[in-house]
Amino acid sequence: MLDLRGNSGGFVVELQRFAGALFERKLEVGYSLAGSRKPLISKPGRQVFKGRLAVLVGAGSASAAEVLADAVQHHRRGVLVGQRTQGAVEEAETYPMPDGGSIMVPVSAFLGASGRRLEGQGVSPDVAVALDGRARKDDPVLVAALEALKR
Repeated sequence: MLDLRGNSGGFVVELQRFAGALFERKLEVGYSLAGSRKPLISKPGRQVFKGRLAVLVGAGSASAAEVLADAVQHHRRGVLVGQRTQGAVEEAETYPMPDGGSIMVPVSAFLGASGRRLEGQGVSPDVAVALDGRARKDDPVLVAALEALKR
């Protein structure tokens, strides 16, 4: 079980390293569009998790977490469970402003392993779980993921 809900992403190199812990061989896990289309290749390490995999996703899953979720789905490494991801995968640079504020300017876009643009669209789960906003003792997404792994 990999819970990417509320994961706002991170650095591309960490995405590649983490993907290497899920895939046994080097694979394209996404593409950077900084200047030209450059493949992001997983970096398999000494230990690779080979078990069944469910990835929990939601509206708080963004950036590199979305690219990883798309790679898991595209390469059929596991099942995505939850809600559509945020669709916020552009890399941005932050520049200070004279008044003490700052401005973020997009400098690079990313495509998922599927080759499709994730910005503004996100990644749809294989098993969608609607949340009603009520407080619960159980986690409906986790329950659905456990059921999906039993199949």
